Amino acid sequence: MRALAFSGYGDPARVLRMAELPRPEPGPRHLRVRLAARPVNPSDLLFVRGAYGREACFTRHRDDAAASGGWAVAGFEGAG
Repeated sequence: MRALAFSGYGDPARVLRMAELPRPEPGPRHLRVRLAARPVNPSDLLFVRGAYGREACFTRHRDDAAASGGWAVAGFEGAG
């Protein structure tokens, strides 16, 4: 799946990049939803800049030594 990823805090125009991550398989009683688009909210940009008040988990998903920010970033496929 495609995801907007970053491996360190900074200016979103400089640190965000598109990444291909393994498509997660849904577990029992879960489903996967295909997203055509997802907005980038002001809180998303604060998170990328490191100004949201919560630290990113930069080891959650690895793609060429980069990591996605976790929860609902662009390209996230999931429900629930």
